[in-house]
Amino acid sequence: MICWTDQLICGLAVLSMVWSCCSAAEILECYKCFEAAGTKDRKPLPVCSKLRDSPEYKVQCPNSTMCLKEVHTIHLLNGMKWTTETRDCASQVNVVQVLRGRIFEDVAVIEEPYSVGCLERESHSMLTATVKQCYCRGNLCNTTSHRVNLNSLIKIIYVMFLLSNLRLITARLNGITLYSNPREMSLRT
Repeated sequence: MICWTDQLICGLAVLSMVWSCCSAAEILECYKCFEAAGTKDRKPLPVCSKLRDSPEYKVQCPNSTMCLKEVHTIHLLNGMKWTTETRDCASQVNVVQVLRGRIFEDVAVIEEPYSVGCLERESHSMLTATVKQCYCRGNLCNTTSHRVNLNSLIKIIYVMFLLSNLRLITARLNGITLYSNPREMSLRT
């Protein structure tokens, strides 16, 4: 006879399998914000310094497989720095023309031109400017470095729970009763 706890554990195991498979097919989400000196009064996009886990900062990226965080720094003559920060979906769409019949058609192709990580380079448009671009994979990965992706953390904890109870789950599925100590077994027989 299977009790309700056995059914609950089996149900959670099946649910975790379905959840893992479905989460891979999701559309990527990235944070989207902009910040530069003087942009705090007008709000074309949410301000990056106040980034939080709310819908106004999140965008879906159907044409991207990566998120981007970009920081432009201009070194002024008086020793000060002027910095702009942008977070968004990585630009990966390349429009190419394909000949179909006798007509050229524009076709959008999602390419993989970036690798995961950060790259800092000197800007060619200004001699005293640097650009740091960081690319990452995974939902909302373009956040500040001290934040933890909560979805990943929940999945890791759940897998650890399943692995720690694997012996119990398989024993119950096979109809075997496990006892934690010999005295408990002698009391039940």
